[in-house]
Amino acid sequence: MINKNEYLKMTKYEVLSMFSVIKDFNWLNSHYSELQKIYPNMYVAVKDVKEFGKVYDEARKKGENFIMDYILSGDLFVLI
Repeated sequence: MINKNEYLKMTKYEVLSMFSVIKDFNWLNSHYSELQKIYPNMYVAVKDVKEFGKVYDEARKKGENFIMDYILSGDLFVLI
């Protein structure tokens, strides 16, 4: 968590970037079930509330504030 002093030292770009990442994170969480149908057992990248699907490697190369997550298939399994 960011404290007040750190927040006050941030540039306008850093603040906007931080809020963009939060917005992407929320989008990913709210669309997770849809992403499970399209990209089961794959990594996806999200930037500016747009999914980039199987382009995880491309997102990593750019090094921008992509939100990346592994999308589980949603299949049930039992550990014995």
